[in-house]
Amino acid sequence: MHYVVMDLEWNQPMAYEYDLYYTSTERLLFEIIQIGAVKLDESLHIVDTISLSIKPIRYLRIHPRIKRMTGIKAADLAGSPLFLEAMKEFIAWCGSESILLTWGCDDISVLYHNINFFHFQIDIPSFYDVQMLFNEFIKGGKDRKSLANAMVILGIEHDSEKAFHNALNDAYYTALVYQRLPNQNEINTYPVLPKLLARKKKTRYCMRSAMPYDSFLSALGSEEAKHPFCPICREKTELNKDGYTCLTYDKYAGLSYCKKHGVIYCMLYFDIGKENNVWMSLIPVPADKLRIAYIHTKQSASALPYGLLPDPEERRVSNLPFED
Repeated sequence: MHYVVMDLEWNQPMAYEYDLYYTSTERLLFEIIQIGAVKLDESLHIVDTISLSIKPIRYLRIHPRIKRMTGIKAADLAGSPLFLEAMKEFIAWCGSESILLTWGCDDISVLYHNINFFHFQIDIPSFYDVQMLFNEFIKGGKDRKSLANAMVILGIEHDSEKAFHNALNDAYYTALVYQRLPNQNEINTYPVLPKLLARKKKTRYCMRSAMPYDSFLSALGSEEAKHPFCPICREKTELNKDGYTCLTYDKYAGLSYCKKHGVIYCMLYFDIGKENNVWMSLIPVPADKLRIAYIHTKQSASALPYGLLPDPEERRVSNLPFED
């Protein structure tokens, strides 16, 4: 019997309104690009490791946030096997008598999300949660510790040559934590139950442009942007003469006026289509004093009426179902 400690890294769409995600009937929140695992014998000695890069077929560009965290570039994955091939290799490497371990439920949720999306047919063993086992040891309750914090608590030094957010390195550190825990034999009481991953529906009104624009400026100067609709009566409103101001990369905000419902706070989000055109999403909400003051402060600090243009290489980081 062996213990296999596994970790994953994954990519995501540039934005969850991006064409490739938005128009798909089967929506893939995260696409796995790396599997790392450490194999322990019955005495918990490390006897083998595996590191598999995976060539993405859905999201070919690496999200800037993922690139910063992992250091993985699209070119690094070009000659790698596809997900189904990598999973077959991984399951064969695990062997028939292995107990699979991981840190928390996030990796397993993403794993099953990909298994269902790509229709992987081979049965895989159950996973058990080292993070929950560690929490029981320190009596941490529901306050789950990160892997880095667990290492500090247990006196495990970080190896400068093994950076976090690499699947094999994180699996290695998880194995070290498991080796140090005095309650190892209780691991089978903490099975990992994957979460069903889905984007939360927004309660705010959101209107996506019917057609793409040629540029960010043409979108900002469009009738849709100059006359955003009121979220209450759905009538057109009049944009404030100061226009929009840039907040972060592809997010703009401004104030408009509805004759029936007063000042409206309008947010514009942009993303790039497959043909390098610009799609715009508008979210209007009733403006309170804080929002009005915020916009006035931003606009007074901006040297240009429209602020800075968004960097097409840096997309909005959408809210995730969970933190990495």
